[in-house]
Amino acid sequence: MPRAAAQSLSTTTVTGLCVGATIGGALACAVVVANPIVSHLIVDGPEPLSTALALGGSLASFFAVGAALSGFVLELLSAADESGRTP
Repeated sequence: MPRAAAQSLSTTTVTGLCVGATIGGALACAVVVANPIVSHLIVDGPEPLSTALALGGSLASFFAVGAALSGFVLELLSAADESGRTP
């Protein structure tokens, strides 16, 4: 793989990771704000801060990994398509 293609692949993967983490974090905030049952479970628990951080961190990491893998695979398929090879 040429150096420019490798840089494009890593840039796409990191960009997907950042976008996925942002979307996952926003989803975690939306779930806590929009659903009063979840909010009460977090607030009434023994460690509200830890629970909120665990919920936000897990959703953010799930979305980040998914977006990074999707960007990685799509970039590989695009490079294979441009070179005329089949994946």
